[in-house]
Amino acid sequence: MALLATALLLTAAGCDRSAPPATETAPAATPVVTVPVRPLSANITEDYARFRATQVANVDYTLAMQLDAASTEYAGKVRVEFDLATPDAPVTIDFAEGKILSLHVNGTKLEPDYNGFYLILPANAMKAGRQQVDIEFSHAYSTDGVGFYRWVDPEDQRVYVYTDFEPYQANRLFPIFDQPDLKATYELTVDTPADWIVVSSEPEFSVSDSGTGKRWSFNRSKRFSSYIFSLHAGPWQAWSAQAGKVPIRLLVRQSLAQHVNHAEWLKVTQQGFEFFEKYYEVPYPFTKYDQVIVPDFLSGAMENVGAVTFSERYVKRGGATRVEREKLANVVLHEFAHMWFGDLVTMRWWNGLWLNESFANFMANLAEEGNTEFTEAWLTYFVNDKIDAYEADEQVITHPIELPVKDTDSAFANFDDITYGKGGAVLKQLSRFVGLENFRKGVSEYLKEHSWQNTELEDFMGAQARASGINLDAWTKEWLYTSGVNTLAAEKTCENGRLKSLRLKQAAAAGSPATRTHRLQVATYDAGGKAPTSVTEVLLNKAEQEISPAPDVPCPALVYPNYDDWAFIKVQLSKEEFAFLKDGLRGIPEPLTRAMLWRNVWEAVRDAQMPLSDLITLIPDNTAAESEIFTTELATDTAARALTRLHWFGDKEAAAAFAAKLEDLAWKKLESGKLDADARLVWFDFYARVAANPAALDRLAGLLEGTVKLPGLELGQDRRWNVVTKLTEHAHARAAALLAVEAARDTTARGKQTLLAVDAVKPDLATKERWIETFINDKEMTLADARTAMRAIFPSSQADLGRRVQQRILDALPQLGAEREQPYIDTYVSWLVQGWCEADSVGRLEAALEKNKDATLTVTNALKVALQDDRRCLAMKELETAKR
Repeated sequence: MALLATALLLTAAGCDRSAPPATETAPAATPVVTVPVRPLSANITEDYARFRATQVANVDYTLAMQLDAASTEYAGKVRVEFDLATPDAPVTIDFAEGKILSLHVNGTKLEPDYNGFYLILPANAMKAGRQQVDIEFSHAYSTDGVGFYRWVDPEDQRVYVYTDFEPYQANRLFPIFDQPDLKATYELTVDTPADWIVVSSEPEFSVSDSGTGKRWSFNRSKRFSSYIFSLHAGPWQAWSAQAGKVPIRLLVRQSLAQHVNHAEWLKVTQQGFEFFEKYYEVPYPFTKYDQVIVPDFLSGAMENVGAVTFSERYVKRGGATRVEREKLANVVLHEFAHMWFGDLVTMRWWNGLWLNESFANFMANLAEEGNTEFTEAWLTYFVNDKIDAYEADEQVITHPIELPVKDTDSAFANFDDITYGKGGAVLKQLSRFVGLENFRKGVSEYLKEHSWQNTELEDFMGAQARASGINLDAWTKEWLYTSGVNTLAAEKTCENGRLKSLRLKQAAAAGSPATRTHRLQVATYDAGGKAPTSVTEVLLNKAEQEISPAPDVPCPALVYPNYDDWAFIKVQLSKEEFAFLKDGLRGIPEPLTRAMLWRNVWEAVRDAQMPLSDLITLIPDNTAAESEIFTTELATDTAARALTRLHWFGDKEAAAAFAAKLEDLAWKKLESGKLDADARLVWFDFYARVAANPAALDRLAGLLEGTVKLPGLELGQDRRWNVVTKLTEHAHARAAALLAVEAARDTTARGKQTLLAVDAVKPDLATKERWIETFINDKEMTLADARTAMRAIFPSSQADLGRRVQQRILDALPQLGAEREQPYIDTYVSWLVQGWCEADSVGRLEAALEKNKDATLTVTNALKVALQDDRRCLAMKELETAKR
């Protein structure tokens, strides 16, 4: 089998290996087509994808699949029809790790030229114009959660299969042109067992007897990209409703159905229809809308056309808090926003992934605020997304929002909190910069103009510029093509107890422009807290800028130059303002402002500008005073982070003392009987997270045994497992007995998976070494199971054990790079590559980075971030030591 590069170049040059005799006059040479070299890998480069898009157009697939419950393989036939611009070069059809059983091109049977990654169609088998390619194939189901995944429910042995394709996995289902700008139609027929339901982008037009089961026949779809096609099948439990004229459904495996709040899920979906159709001024573009909750899903959700998939982690056993319900509502609306922005109008290549995801992120918050009960959407956005975006933009691996993506292997390397969080924050700033209604009009016109097409960033920004009448070239350059977060400080002067002047000072991060343009609000607070004494809107575009405060304002104790969180900028408070927050933070009336201040205090500690002990003195009273559920989550998370740092410092005495304070604070809250149902669960989760001292662990054990009671608290199964995990982490005397009780009580898939986490968290070196070897060498363990154990293996209280196995984790990186697929490697480095706040750990990470300098971007990025975090932690430790 010839390498593709050779085959392409020979055919492109018109070479038939029979040159004319030297004495004859050679015919005029056929023009040479420049064909990018395509590597032999399950990957496609941007260069090659762009070339193929010049060859191929107007693609239609007719796909027939045969699925049965018992087999770990499936078979199918696909007819691929497409227009070929000129038959002067081979055409490749992507199909990774499958088998080609037969191939016909334009009615002629050919011997397949297939290398395990793609099928090569020779130029001499094709003609100008319309082509018809018929392929019979088979393929094994995926075991890593991407492609076409098969899962057997351990509770009832029912089998479920589903697809997950972004960015380049549709070709693991069937032979396909797997790139976003070759949009196609799909006509699907599926043979399945009799009790299965099949879900895809279109509704079925018939379900008939196939002889051995059922045959599901689907309407031909509208034209859309390969990565958002889908096929999900199994004996699902389904609930149905309507959103206007559009049928909607929610589906889940049978054994989990009792825990699904389907009424709320469908209600949020209906609210999304109401909001988005009005906002976009474009009707829902597809024929139906299904949402399928699937097991072992690697991400949160995926926006397949009309058949969105969701992780089962959004299903809570034992009651969901308002915080958890809001997160679910947000992801439901995020995926639904994609039906227009992403599915109807799609990025041309993966450099546009950030806009696809950031826009859905931004729109989910608009829809939450505008048409659901979760009107605090921008507060939750700050807590759940923007904080992570700030952290990502201060990492050594930060990158511009818009950047080149050379191939599909690189598409997810920078798919991170800048992609989601910063991108969404910058869109929020853009909406303020051009005006909210102008932004909406720009979005609407963009969708109308480019429906069913692929676009570039310039198309979106052009629509915004036309709608607002503002030239956005400079704004685009400074916000989308540079990295790093700028810092903003406010300097005041007062006279006779009144505010006289305010000056804003903007400082650039390394690699950022000296200034960026921000439309923001500056608020002032007096020492009594309460509502702001003034709020001033400012267009900031200089390194230093005087602003005019409202007249006759008392001299403020706090000036906050990003009121209501319009801007993406790091606020730098003065020493006096930090001192004010010790007693004044809880007096600030707006939950969003308090959330931002909690973040500012943590940043000061992380950046070694404030000793950790100063934060620790601020935490108890201000956390106890929090009354809003989302800021309570942030305050308690800040407390838990501070406790983690004490563990990493190796200061066991200080860690135990601080844990005792937090335990006492949380227990008093729980005992008071004054908490509503949501707050009660939030405070219990915090207690279970920080409990470390014998008395606190005894209480947790007593709650499981029924010997300890708290007002109104009923522990669902997921929280019971959290307690068992915490008891096991600290080798509590009754942990093993309680583990046996819960294992017998919960024989579900989630219960069996949680047993892995409980085992991994045991506080002994032999356990850690056994699990590390399992992660490295056990190729039979599913990625979902491995991920569960990886997340649990190193709680902060076991930092000493983490240090002792760090070298083995790092030494295995080359082996994993050679033996494992990228999703597994990504998970391994995400959860296991970290620093431990000591000089030896820094040295090990430095050596590993040098050794793996030619590894994938995911691996090198993980090492760089771990090294940066380790050095930061050491700086924090040194500052704390100096204070003492």
